[in-house]
Amino acid sequence: MSETSEAASLGTKRAHSPSASSSEELCPPQKVAKTEGVSENGAQFNPFGSMMHCKIREIENCELQELSPLGLILTRKGTARNEPDVPPLLLKLLTYQYGFVVLRNFKTLNDDELVKFASTVGEPVIWTHGPILHLKPSLTPQNFVMSFEALPMHWDLMFPPVYLDSDRYEEFTASFQIFQCVTAPKPGEGGCTTFCDGRKLLQAMDAETIEKWRSTSLTYFTRLSYFGGKKKTYPLVMDHPSTHDPILRYHPPWDSEIQKVSVESDQLDEEQLRLLIENFEKLIFDPRWFMEFQWKDGDLLIADNHYLLHARSPILQESPNRHLMRIQVIDPSFKLSRTNSSASSSAAPVSETASSSATPAH
Repeated sequence: MSETSEAASLGTKRAHSPSASSSEELCPPQKVAKTEGVSENGAQFNPFGSMMHCKIREIENCELQELSPLGLILTRKGTARNEPDVPPLLLKLLTYQYGFVVLRNFKTLNDDELVKFASTVGEPVIWTHGPILHLKPSLTPQNFVMSFEALPMHWDLMFPPVYLDSDRYEEFTASFQIFQCVTAPKPGEGGCTTFCDGRKLLQAMDAETIEKWRSTSLTYFTRLSYFGGKKKTYPLVMDHPSTHDPILRYHPPWDSEIQKVSVESDQLDEEQLRLLIENFEKLIFDPRWFMEFQWKDGDLLIADNHYLLHARSPILQESPNRHLMRIQVIDPSFKLSRTNSSASSSAAPVSETASSSATPAH
């Protein structure tokens, strides 16, 4: 099935550096952010209303920098490296609006402090290794996440282990992922995080294409490391559990020797699947919704795991010091009832199949 789109055709997968607009002139605000389109006393503070699309003018003690085509950086003024103090609800709403938010020039959090901060955003996902994964490249990795290799576009917890799995997408899929950058790679060393804003991509598609993708499911498989080991099937288009906006759920086939990812479909023949994948390889990297983020030491990044897909550029083996701490959270305050929602049919994976060829977990 060959899809058409307005996206410019890109011959090769390449990174696009974000171009940031200059931050607005700020005035000393009160204890909360001031916005346009929302009452300042918060009386009509509706997370699914005008706040989702308002223009943020100022946040206490922070400079704002809007990135293009997505992302917002909040840089703390002055030299004091305090712990992040942006109100959690505001932080979540900004993440919905911009896709991801970076808190810069704040204190670099240790493990306990990061768990405490993440717990203000949602319920941390607890793996067998605990809530935090320390991401450091290794010459002998047990999966591609811990390697020097590039990572494919994906969303977190698309391959949940059995102990985290559920038959409903929103119950096991992280709402947000939070990264604390302990040591950033230097410019030119690789290790950038790349993002695709699936919301913007889908906004560029016509209704017929979106409905076609909503009714088309792909089945993915990767071997078991701390994730994977079971086939998971997802529609290409689902609904955001909180906002009910259409979201893109796609992972390309990946042929890494360290960890392969297979993609198949019961609905498409071999040629139709090939054309679909070829089309997405062009779409994903369109600069209207794709960007490459360069880390700085101490950056604390919060990303919406439903709106965005993310990946990683390869890391030079001569530069093994990149160190990120990652924690994922599920936001219980936005687990809305879907009993009467028209989106309920796309809330959960179509199917899942256990694999007998999985290697032992580590």
